[in-house]
Amino acid sequence: MPDYKYLELKQELVRNIRTGHYRRGDLLESEAVLQRRFHLSRNTVRQALAELERDGLVSRRRGKGTIVSDVGPGPAGSRKVALVLYSISLMLHPVTADLIRGIGEALSRENYTLDILAGDRDLPGEKFSSLLHTYAGILVGAAEMDEALLQKFLACPIPCIFLKNHRRDYRDRVWKIDFAAAGRMAAEHLISGGVRELGVVYSGARLGITQDFLEGIRSACLENGVRLRAADAVCTDGCDQEEIREKIMRVLASPERPRGMVCFADSFARQVLTCAEALGIRVPEELTVTGCNDTDASRNSPIPLTSLRIPTRELGLSGAAELLRRIHGGPAGTPALLVPELVVRDSSGGKSL
Repeated sequence: MPDYKYLELKQELVRNIRTGHYRRGDLLESEAVLQRRFHLSRNTVRQALAELERDGLVSRRRGKGTIVSDVGPGPAGSRKVALVLYSISLMLHPVTADLIRGIGEALSRENYTLDILAGDRDLPGEKFSSLLHTYAGILVGAAEMDEALLQKFLACPIPCIFLKNHRRDYRDRVWKIDFAAAGRMAAEHLISGGVRELGVVYSGARLGITQDFLEGIRSACLENGVRLRAADAVCTDGCDQEEIREKIMRVLASPERPRGMVCFADSFARQVLTCAEALGIRVPEELTVTGCNDTDASRNSPIPLTSLRIPTRELGLSGAAELLRRIHGGPAGTPALLVPELVVRDSSGGKSL
């Protein structure tokens, strides 16, 4: 916990307050005792206590010490959990739907209910405070939202876990998919089929999962002496469908085009297949392609698509189970890192499944 030691202490004290270890009017241990117990500096302990005081959980009285003044946000007995997405429209994406399905299964076993909120709409200003007094815990499934809001979630006094999407500086706080392994897996699969020049189509360049995916591809190329040029990398950020198509067409129409394309989403891979057909490039004889997410449309496309099956339902189950453990006062578990599965089909020269 090198970057947020005070938050770790704050969360531990909040957990003890919410589970009844400390009650209203109780005196917390002295700063010196907390320093020795948690192996922290005096300034770190003071910062944690100052945050608790700011949140109204304790009051600090000269000559007496730090006194518990409230039972804390998240009403006792609350059986509600919030999932915060960047936009409610993301619920329609099959990957997000699988994540929600897993979360729902885990919560229902403990008789908890799930509310889905939009970080770009539902949580401005004072609404964040009401969130803390409504829900027993929060799952954050987006990293694209406002920086100030993300910082509030990081310092959240009730149990809070980031799922799947993440920023690099939050990576030790996230229940996530091993997208570095996913990128490496897809690239090595095409390389094993004889590809010596790779291209990539990706989005969300600032997201940790995208950076992980690209790093996995790069490492596979470096270790195998395979070309991966910047000119063959298509970033879709801020592009509409026609602009994405134009970028892919430029890559595939080049005399030095790649012989394999690794795509961060099945929708991108399908666009690669469409562009290849328009240019008269045969798949998989002259171009091999992999996608990511293993959607129904990709399995049933004219050229069935090799894709990475992402265990998002399992991630939802695991993340929600961890959140419940923390809500019930249990110790924090080790962050989950789930590995995708490569499903080989015709687009990379395999047999359709």
